[in-house]
Amino acid sequence: MRTDAAMTAVELLAALRSGTKSAESALCEAIDAIEADPGLCAFSVVDRERALSDARRADADRVAGHAMGRLHGLPVAVKDNIALAGLPNTAGTPALGGLTIDRDADLVVR
Repeated sequence: MRTDAAMTAVELLAALRSGTKSAESALCEAIDAIEADPGLCAFSVVDRERALSDARRADADRVAGHAMGRLHGLPVAVKDNIALAGLPNTAGTPALGGLTIDRDADLVVR
């Protein structure tokens, strides 16, 4: 298996399922990579607290033996044209900078 920084999604999912990697540690590594290059400006918002809460819940679900979906625990980025409750929904358009949504899009919930 590759080093954590170079793991493919398939390798990371296998590590999450086997318990050799936690969703929380995978998320922290992803956030560290985002923050390592702030000049890239690839993310308009990083909701660290919500992401950490979701990752911890994914880890708890795995430990408890709850049924998990195929991507359970995998960190993902959600483009700002997809609704996330409480976050700007700008679609990359400055004119929409004040638009926030009160619920998550169905594809995020799944």
